[in-house]
Amino acid sequence: MAPLKTAKPGEVVNVTNAEYDRLASDAVFRPSHYARWPVEPVSFIAYNGLDFLTGNCVKYLMRHDAKNGLEDLYKARRYLDMLISLEQRKAAGEDFKVAPL
Repeated sequence: MAPLKTAKPGEVVNVTNAEYDRLASDAVFRPSHYARWPVEPVSFIAYNGLDFLTGNCVKYLMRHDAKNGLEDLYKARRYLDMLISLEQRKAAGEDFKVAPL
């Protein structure tokens, strides 16, 4: 099997249908726990300009029932707890850098 073409940042590389099909079946490119949605979480997050914490909440909530179940819900909660802490600090006028929980 020939290696796939690679691109430098910002470069567009045309791929054949066969190469694209290889990518589309790849667990890295389009894993099944995300492919079931019309819009993958990464596309939704990027398109809407979500911050890291919010984006991870979205990602883990969308995949929990198809990947890691309760573990992903705990991960989503961890990011949500950090986001809540950040917003509380902002509201109180405190330093609002995210600190480890």
